[in-house]
Amino acid sequence: METIFFELIFYFAIYSFFGWVWEVLFHLVKNHRFTDTGFLKGPFCPLYGTCAMIVIKLLSPFQKNLILFYLLSVVTATVLEYLTSFIFESIFKIKFWNYSNLKFNLKGRISPTISIFWGFLLLVLVKVIHPTIVSITSQIPFSYIIYFSILFTIYFIIDSTYTLISLFSLKKLLNTKRNMEEINQLLGKYHQHFFRSFTKIDSTKFKIISQLRQHFNQENR
Repeated sequence: METIFFELIFYFAIYSFFGWVWEVLFHLVKNHRFTDTGFLKGPFCPLYGTCAMIVIKLLSPFQKNLILFYLLSVVTATVLEYLTSFIFESIFKIKFWNYSNLKFNLKGRISPTISIFWGFLLLVLVKVIHPTIVSITSQIPFSYIIYFSILFTIYFIIDSTYTLISLFSLKKLLNTKRNMEEINQLLGKYHQHFFRSFTKIDSTKFKIISQLRQHFNQENR
């Protein structure tokens, strides 16, 4: 049981990091500039790590039937993506991604195009990437994996706490009336990461404040 627990954390960290790398490379090719799209301050995307762990641990028994495995992967990733978007939108009133420009999307949270991609990505993960990762990491003494998992857990708790504090502060900021100078100071303190990373956040107030902040900074140069 202890072994499985530390393995889960270890591989969750690996695939959260891979997810962050994928997002960065995608935006680098698309926008020709580095964009840190990670939800956390560090280079990790928990949605990728969570989805990878669910598929690896729960759906691997179905991988001999590629069609069934693919369909289950699509459903798993789509449900997880929708729930994540719904929860954050319900709590913080902002969307961290928006697929409204894609056909047959559901409230901008999920889209068949993205879901199809998720299915292929998870198929490659289970059939190619994960076996390779396991083969490589099996050479690492398990005590090192335990140490890494403990350190990563501490980091993850700290980073997640800071991120949630920033988001709740942002929510409070969006729902209160302040002068522009106060807004600029608060944004500089808590929300630089979100303005830099999520340039297409779907929140009218967020966009307005972002534009006002840019104008404020230009006026004070």
